[in-house]
Amino acid sequence: MMVDATGSPLPGPTAAADTQAALAASVDQTAVLLGIPVSAASRAGVIAAFTAYSDAAALLMAFPLPVEVEQAAVYTLGYAGDDR
Repeated sequence: MMVDATGSPLPGPTAAADTQAALAASVDQTAVLLGIPVSAASRAGVIAAFTAYSDAAALLMAFPLPVEVEQAAVYTLGYAGDDR
């Protein structure tokens, strides 16, 4: 859930508001747009995976953070100039 500067919730869709049918439609539409064939045998597993992603996103978005918390400017996986 997004909040404004006062901490009040902003309106908008949330991951928790997604229904199974909406996720299934999203998977089908995205597969068509990207040109990725999803077989009938795989479709249920893909939808189940996206249901799990949606549930995880809902937990993350529901976590309360004070407005004063600053985001990290840069994330790095190693040292600058590291050729490994």
